[in-house]
Amino acid sequence: MKKYIKSLAILLTLSLGFTACEEDEVEQVTYANAEEIASWASETAGSKDTYDYNITLYVNAEGTDTLCTFTRIDKKTGNEKYLRKGVVAYDKLAGMTTVTFPKQSGYPDIVNMTGKLYLARHRDMSRMTVQLFKVDNDGNSTMVKNFTAVKTGGFCITEVLWYIDGDKSNKELAFKLTTPNATTGEIASNSSKLMVGGKTYNATYQWNVATGTGSITCDNAAQDIHYHVVLTVNALNQIVATFNGKTYTMLAA
Repeated sequence: MKKYIKSLAILLTLSLGFTACEEDEVEQVTYANAEEIASWASETAGSKDTYDYNITLYVNAEGTDTLCTFTRIDKKTGNEKYLRKGVVAYDKLAGMTTVTFPKQSGYPDIVNMTGKLYLARHRDMSRMTVQLFKVDNDGNSTMVKNFTAVKTGGFCITEVLWYIDGDKSNKELAFKLTTPNATTGEIASNSSKLMVGGKTYNATYQWNVATGTGSITCDNAAQDIHYHVVLTVNALNQIVATFNGKTYTMLAA
């Protein structure tokens, strides 16, 4: 079954190449030598699908490996579900990326099962075909979703703890950002957590998935506490926090 799925995904990519040859037998498709660090969003204009999807490829803290986050976003409520820390393998000859997600509990269709994500680039390199499978303990695979994705500047921040360089022992700055309520689509006031110098404060945050920019704010007049953190994304698709004149790379724990 695993070989069948892999062959199916490769055939999908090769079929794009054959189509290109039929249209122009001289033109050859050349893919990048290495995985592109970028984000992709589902192409859902006019789609009846109730969800948007976001794929983020980023570099780990050591700078040695490319990892992946897959996000499902409810169009109506804004509620987000994630597959996190997927291990990326790239085939430069086929322009094909395979992501293996370990067992996770947060994603509704892949609960305690391995997830397999296949990304097949199109000729224009700005779009790709996406196939998501769940793999049970017996190795049986079932397709969960397939769609076309386009490049985006966006980045989805998962609702987990983020530390400087992903180091849990570094208490200088950390945060946990709350996603919108699944029913109302709203973020409750002061529902996110900002940790400064080992102390935790209630905070609010804003984030724009399309641009990869946002902020975290903590205002407590009674305790005379006023913190403001600016969030952006760097060239490695990592979250960058600017706070008190310093810039930190934030990675999910």
